[in-house]
Amino acid sequence: MSKTLEVSVGIVYLVCKTMLEKFRIIAHEGGTRSGKTWNIIEFLVDLALTRPGFEITIASRDMPHLKRGAIKDFQAIMLKRGLWNQRRWNGTDRIYRFSNNAYIEFFNADDIGKVSGPGRDVLYCNEVNFFKKPVFDQLLLRTRYRCIIDYNPIHPKHWLYSHVVNRKDCYLWRSTYLDNLQFLPKEQVYEIEMMKENDPLKWQVYGLGIRASYQKGQIYGPKIIGGKSTGKEWKPITLQEYKDIEATEYFGLDWGYYPDPNAVVGVKFVGNKRYYRKIVYKQNQSDEQLAEELKAAGLNKNSILIADHAKKSIMSLRALGFPLTYAAVKGPGSIEHGIKLIQSKECYYVMDPDLEFEYLNYVYLLGPDEEPTGVPQDKYNHLMDALRMVELYKPYL
Repeated sequence: MSKTLEVSVGIVYLVCKTMLEKFRIIAHEGGTRSGKTWNIIEFLVDLALTRPGFEITIASRDMPHLKRGAIKDFQAIMLKRGLWNQRRWNGTDRIYRFSNNAYIEFFNADDIGKVSGPGRDVLYCNEVNFFKKPVFDQLLLRTRYRCIIDYNPIHPKHWLYSHVVNRKDCYLWRSTYLDNLQFLPKEQVYEIEMMKENDPLKWQVYGLGIRASYQKGQIYGPKIIGGKSTGKEWKPITLQEYKDIEATEYFGLDWGYYPDPNAVVGVKFVGNKRYYRKIVYKQNQSDEQLAEELKAAGLNKNSILIADHAKKSIMSLRALGFPLTYAAVKGPGSIEHGIKLIQSKECYYVMDPDLEFEYLNYVYLLGPDEEPTGVPQDKYNHLMDALRMVELYKPYL
């Protein structure tokens, strides 16, 4: 039996196979653990094996995401099926060439200059909701045959909805973890279904795969129907754009363990502009594990961290290689003051699901009249608290 058939596939794979000849674009929208990435890559492997000379591109939003996501899954699939040949893998150019002269290449799409080169037969954009529209447009223009995209619908409004998935030549398929149950351990299913009671907003997006909606009383963001946001809309940027900003990077740290995560955010100040990127957002971390992750992200003994008040943990982090860790400015009214400072700034953020989810869902509590009270809800605020700590500490930096 051909190795192209020795695989147990999920519904996402079958959708790709069934719709490939019928639609220019196949869009996979849905919740977490629905098998989108794995099944699409598995389908592309079979496509390469059966289409001699086919040129396939897998693009992701930035290099860290590409390495820990699509490339890792591709190599795991090839090894599992006994197809991997190290000599056919060019790690520098991130290209795997098959014996029939077909190839699969991987690259990050965080710079439009990187996507304006040669074309390909098939394009797969992994988590395309974190691509900028001009980048996607350029990629699609240089795709001769078909395009496959996937994403979690964490955005209430997005160019994907208005310019891609509504096209007549686009087939939209929605999937959830229920479409992938045979491949999921019961522990993962339990964690997903826990959101139903503990976190209805995340359950809507990640459990049911339903598009997010704007929340009444948003603290940051655009004006919304049924309530007014007092802040300005934040603008998304790529990781490369963030790195190109010539300004000192400071770091905010909101301690957590479970269910709240440790949350670390990078902040750059340029006049009245603020630039943010997520560094850490993880549960069940010891101080030692957090320190290792910070080092892996490039932080060192010269990095300045502004942390929430937890004397023991601050002292621990200093001893673990971050001596410039300071306690945040706190006191009566400090939360409201910090929020107002940020609301007055022009804010940019590196596109990321955790940072974006908090930004869109950090709200004021509603009063008996269902109107915002001006009191922030103590939820979806871990990264928001971390960046606010840096803002309040700015006069001392």
